[in-house]
Amino acid sequence: MAEEGWIKLYRSIRSNWLWEDGNERYLKWWVDILLMVNHQPKKILVNGEFVEIKTGERLTSTVKLSRRWGVSRNTVTKFLKLLEKDEMILTSKSRQNGTTLKVLHYADYQGFEDKKRHQTEQRSEQRTEHKQELKELKNKDHENFEKLWKLYPKKEGNKKRAEKAYLEAIKNGVTNKEIQTGIVSYIKKIQVEGIERKYIAQGATWFFQNRWTDEYELEPISKSTSDGQRQGKTEEEIVAERKKHAEEITRRAEERLKNEHGD
Repeated sequence: MAEEGWIKLYRSIRSNWLWEDGNERYLKWWVDILLMVNHQPKKILVNGEFVEIKTGERLTSTVKLSRRWGVSRNTVTKFLKLLEKDEMILTSKSRQNGTTLKVLHYADYQGFEDKKRHQTEQRSEQRTEHKQELKELKNKDHENFEKLWKLYPKKEGNKKRAEKAYLEAIKNGVTNKEIQTGIVSYIKKIQVEGIERKYIAQGATWFFQNRWTDEYELEPISKSTSDGQRQGKTEEEIVAERKKHAEEITRRAEERLKNEHGD
């Protein structure tokens, strides 16, 4: 049964001495060698022992080749020496095993298929690794968002829309720490200015509008009469007390977030 497969034959062979007029049989024998050598390693039994014939090699003899090509052994030997001189093959002889032909640079003739398969497998592995990395990154981003959502003071609105806005921001280079700092600053503003819950931005709105970019400067304390003033405290004492209270709230929020992150 004939072996299946193919070899590459470059057009440049036309400029080789094998192609010259009068060398037609040399060209035929050379192509025959390319077709007969192994396209992958193979073990064969020779004189009761296993011999490994590598890719691009063939175990034969000048006697077998002379019969195969219908010429004398001397003609075969002469042809093989021409190929060796042109660094196209190497031959090694053994009394027990005969002559081993080795085609030099065999990959240029038949290795393309193996190389292409290897490149395809390599690209497939790289794609798999990349997909796994993206999956892990996506899971990490989701976990980070969940922690920020838990920290936010008013968890209302379309949560999925909020996460989508968060992921888009992260994709565009915004860090998780920036958004976290924005939430903590907003909490501080709520406490210092005494913002009623109904006026606190919904979580979905805050994320969708990228409110972490807002400058949360503390508004001056109102000069209207307060419980502290009625208790005889000065305005400076009231401001200092509220500032201390706000700092404590901020500290607790940061500590809670730090514990959730496991830092």
